[in-house]
Amino acid sequence: MTNIGGGAGWSHPVHLHGHSFYVMKMVFATYDNDGQLMQNGTQDNIDIICPDSKNFCSDAKWRNKSWTEGKHPDLNWNNPPQKDTIIIPTGGYVIIRFKADNPGESPNNQPPVPDKFPKCGSFLNDGKVKEDDGGDDDGGASCFSATSTVFTESRGYITLNNLTIGEKVLSMNKNNELHFSEVIMFLHRDVNSQSVFLIVETESRHKLYISKKHLIYIADSPSYKTLRPSLAESVRIGQYILGISSSKDASLKFSKVVRVDHVTRNGVFAPLTEDGKIIVDGVLASCYANIHCDDLAHFAFLPARSFYSLNKHLIYPMIGLNSTGSISEGIHWYADALLYLGKLLLGTRNLVLSI
Repeated sequence: MTNIGGGAGWSHPVHLHGHSFYVMKMVFATYDNDGQLMQNGTQDNIDIICPDSKNFCSDAKWRNKSWTEGKHPDLNWNNPPQKDTIIIPTGGYVIIRFKADNPGESPNNQPPVPDKFPKCGSFLNDGKVKEDDGGDDDGGASCFSATSTVFTESRGYITLNNLTIGEKVLSMNKNNELHFSEVIMFLHRDVNSQSVFLIVETESRHKLYISKKHLIYIADSPSYKTLRPSLAESVRIGQYILGISSSKDASLKFSKVVRVDHVTRNGVFAPLTEDGKIIVDGVLASCYANIHCDDLAHFAFLPARSFYSLNKHLIYPMIGLNSTGSISEGIHWYADALLYLGKLLLGTRNLVLSI
């Protein structure tokens, strides 16, 4: 049983109904100091190859052909642990052994499903079931997750909850080249808020955690000609986004979206760079949200960028700092004011409210 390929990213429990089994071997992947999965080429585990082009590893094969038919080395034949549930580590695999002697029960002998039997969804206090439509349960926050990562010029990879104003993070300039851009404020920062994020996963194993009203750059083909800003909720499997290549000469490469899902996480963070762009979780995204045009949003923040450039060390309120120098929580007052003006001037057709 494997947990590699396009579906990996977290450890997964597996239960075998009607059986117990022997755990003959468990193999882990390689992880970095933060516990994140480290890739080995295009695969997670050096023992297994995944020939399928979509990298879901649905037809996994041993890299060493002599390991087939139970000839895998280092199996525990001497009193292996017996279980009916096992956790398969992300990027790893587990070899089990059991006797298939449970015939199961015919579906015809199963009782019928009761009328109005609850479906999967969010249960409300009144006992009714609210169908899960994948919508926002986060109050409309349009940000990135607290544990999403950025690459800084001075400290390398850090999570957004450790990012500070004045640091330079990896971004993309007007020539579509990687460079570092300074963080001038947080449009939204809330350490304790719990929000629903989209997981946008690509063939290159990038996983971006982003709220559905945040802007991301998508393309219908692997070409800059079709690249455009769009709300994250509009991303579809088969489209392309820009991600950092895994080669030594880091560059932005188009990668096909293979999965879009939802997850709830703590903390919301929306840093604003001088460029208005930022690379989060290895993927190029806009710093802006709740609007369909990032150029318009970037122009609207020109006064804030100019003011920061003129006197970034003295004017604390303008750059989101309180008198002690720590970063203020909540939605930045400038962003909040722009949202209010945008609603008055543009309506909700070009502006998607609320933040």
